[in-house]
Amino acid sequence: MVFKSMKELKEWLDFCDCAYLSEGGQGRCYKIGNKVYKIFLQYIEEDDDEITPYYKDDILQFSDIVNNTYIFPTDVIMVGEIVVGYITDYAPSMSLYKTDPLTVDLSLFERSLEITLPDIKTISDNGVLSFDVTYNILYGKDGFKVIDTLDYSKTNIDSDKLFAMNKDRFYHEIRLFLIDEYFDKFVSRNKFLCEMYNDPDASAVLFLREFRKALSENEGHEISKLSEAKKSMVRIRRKIPRYIREL
Repeated sequence: MVFKSMKELKEWLDFCDCAYLSEGGQGRCYKIGNKVYKIFLQYIEEDDDEITPYYKDDILQFSDIVNNTYIFPTDVIMVGEIVVGYITDYAPSMSLYKTDPLTVDLSLFERSLEITLPDIKTISDNGVLSFDVTYNILYGKDGFKVIDTLDYSKTNIDSDKLFAMNKDRFYHEIRLFLIDEYFDKFVSRNKFLCEMYNDPDASAVLFLREFRKALSENEGHEISKLSEAKKSMVRIRRKIPRYIREL
C-alpha cells in the first residue's frame, strides 16, 4: 500500500472511518475491516530527530509462516519509498494483562494452551526467535494470539533449543497470569507447584493441571474458574488486573 504523502495517508484513514485500537512505543493501530494498520509514531509525529528506518524485507520476512497464534505482518504501508507502517490480520481478542484471571474458564484455557504448542514449534523450526512477548499476548474465543512481532529475529540456534526458548517466553507469562498475586502464597507453600512455577522447562499446561488439582483439593470440590478457589486465594481488591507478577 503506497501513498504520496503522510497527509494523503491520514486523509485516507479518515475517509475509511477506521477504528482506533491502541498506541504503543512504536506505533498507533487502527482497525479497518478485518485488518490492523499500524503506523509508526515517528511519522505521525513527524519527529525528524528520531527517525528509525524500516525495511520491507525485514518486516515481511516471516509473513509466509503459516500458524494460528503468532500474527506476522502481511503487507507494509509506504509513503513514497519510505516504510511508515505495516498491516496484519485482526484478532478479536483482549490483551491477557487486561483479562481478569478469576473469570477464565480453566478447561477452555487449558485447551487453548495445548493448541499454541504446535505453533511455537512451527516458528522455532523456521528459525524465529520471539521477543517482547510480555503485554503482547491476546486471549479470546479463538484462543491465544501474539501480536507486535516486529522485533522477532532470524537465528541459527538449534531448533530444539529455540523451541525451548520460545516456549518459555510464552509460558512464563501464562504462569504469571494464573497466579496474579491472588495465589502467590498458595503456590509458594506448595513445594511441587513452586518448583514447577520456577522451572523454565516446565509445561504451562501441566502446571495449570496441577495448580487446578491442588486448588480443588484445598477447596474440597472441583473448580472450573479461579474465582471458586476462595479459601486458597489472598483477597485483593482492585478494579484493573495487574501484570508482571512474581512469587
